[in-house]
Amino acid sequence: RIAPASLDIRRRAAKALQAGPKDARVEIVGPGGGAGQPADNEALSRQRAEAVKVQLIVAGANPGALDTRGEPGTAATPLRFNPLK
Repeated sequence: RIAPASLDIRRRAAKALQAGPKDARVEIVGPGGGAGQPADNEALSRQRAEAVKVQLIVAGANPGALDTRGEPGTAATPLRFNPLK
């Protein structure tokens, strides 16, 4: 679930992506970590990244410019946006 309080941030991120170069691509890396198995944490991280991607698309971002990835392991990691070449 995405907290309602963060939706404004997602809208601003989508606008920033729209304003950038037309050929720009971004990888969304979902927040990771937890007490579970590393593979389970990676799947959850990927689901989180996909949820953010959907919100960015709903807010107007180009779906073709967004990739997602899960973060493996048990160390807590924040949501990240990585530029792709």
